[in-house]
Amino acid sequence: MRMTMNHGKGSMLKRYGWFSCMLAMLVGGTLHAATVQEVGSNRVGVQAESPDSLTGTRFIIVDTTSTFTSAYGTTILPATTNALGEAALLHNFSGSGGVARYDFVFDTPGTYYAYMRFSFFEDNANTGNYGNEDSIFVSTDWGDVPAGDNLHTMDFSTSGYPSGHSAWEGTYRWNQVYVRNSSGAFRSTKVALTVDPGDLGNTLSFYMTPRESGISIDYLLFSTDDNLTNAQLNLLVPEPATFSVMGLGMFALAMRRRRA
Repeated sequence: MRMTMNHGKGSMLKRYGWFSCMLAMLVGGTLHAATVQEVGSNRVGVQAESPDSLTGTRFIIVDTTSTFTSAYGTTILPATTNALGEAALLHNFSGSGGVARYDFVFDTPGTYYAYMRFSFFEDNANTGNYGNEDSIFVSTDWGDVPAGDNLHTMDFSTSGYPSGHSAWEGTYRWNQVYVRNSSGAFRSTKVALTVDPGDLGNTLSFYMTPRESGISIDYLLFSTDDNLTNAQLNLLVPEPATFSVMGLGMFALAMRRRRA
């Protein structure tokens, strides 16, 4: 089996991690298309630039080789970005339609709270703030393709976050996923998705559809832990270099044992 070692779109390494890839290569196993939760884990996550399906042209994959810029003249993505894998999903400034689908296979039942790692890029409409770049439509249940309504609208409130374009434009931070209520009040209902015992081993899908251009998603995480902070989430999803060091150590150990 051939193993892709880059951090590009759809790579095995990015989706499954070093240990899973090395183990699969050693035992000759076959990896599924969906992101598979580790046995006994209470969370599962995926980099947003690796959807299982991407339709339309309003969502595009960007990386540090992208040549177009925001209204502030910031390169998308800048070389200084902290995006995991130096790539992300961008709600494009033009185009039409778009559905991003992410498939998961769970090992542990429970209520899973949704988190997103995100950034903003100015969409040329109003450079005074990010009021036109801070929302997206999301699933509120597995398999739920979000309609363009309040009950599916996730607003990335900047309350408590730094303001100004120098604090964003390729700098990513975490936010727990809330949607509006039927009256349109921002961040009213926490997105909590249930995984029943009967769901284990089956593919469950989460969807995002476009609302405001300029929003960019780096990572999706689902955890049974509620109200995780930005600092806690950064510890749960470390930078790729950390995975590389851990993975090389595990691979060396596995090879040593294999030769024994």
